[in-house]
Amino acid sequence: MSGLPVEGSVYNIVNVSGKNLGASVATNDGKTVCGEPVTTAGYYQKWMVTYTDKTKLECYITEAESQNSAGVKIVMPGKPVVPIDLQQKWTLKPLGQGVVTIGMPAVGGGFDYVWDLDNSCSCSGKPIVINAPTLAESQEWTFELAG
Repeated sequence: MSGLPVEGSVYNIVNVSGKNLGASVATNDGKTVCGEPVTTAGYYQKWMVTYTDKTKLECYITEAESQNSAGVKIVMPGKPVVPIDLQQKWTLKPLGQGVVTIGMPAVGGGFDYVWDLDNSCSCSGKPIVINAPTLAESQEWTFELAG
């Protein structure tokens, strides 16, 4: 289970696109999870994982400071990952060298949707959305111990 998060530890969830963008929620009532440079002021960026089934790598992903869970309100392609009060189950799929996809389990196995850094947005703080898995870099994440 090398490269997978350990319960009880705190992580930055960083996209592998090379821009050091971590899953972030604005501290002033952020409505979506977006990719901001790690250590950007004004954002919650520390995440914890709680496994519901460690053998299947099913887990909840919770922001450590705000205690909000990562979830989606509407399950459709392109919809944002948002901070929510209820815990939503995600599944981690190791891709090698500490890289994972974070997906929603599909009936019968595999993923219907995975976290995807929305590169179509030229804005600062690119939204993290759910999309069908394509193995694009924008869908690859690492869990790096938060400093």
